[in-house]
Amino acid sequence: MNSAIRTKDLKVRTRLMAVRAVLESGHSENMAAVFDVTARCIRQWVERFRAGPEGLRDKPKSGKPKAVPTGDIRQAAAELHQKTSPAPKRLR
Repeated sequence: MNSAIRTKDLKVRTRLMAVRAVLESGHSENMAAVFDVTARCIRQWVERFRAGPEGLRDKPKSGKPKAVPTGDIRQAAAELHQKTSPAPKRLR
């Protein structure tokens, strides 16, 4: 199972670790508590894995990607403005 999926995707790696733990222990309820998800979620991951390891990846989502909230942009701009020194004055 180690070479089933090689990925840097943290979600997939977490799901793979959870599936492995369930397959070794047989206790989805215990692993749900460990991975802070529902037992149903763990069982779905196991089912998706059994259909093929790629099933642990998220499916593409439709729609517009989430945007950064305007307040966050303003705050970041204000912080950047405070950190940068003003431009030197031009000598005449």
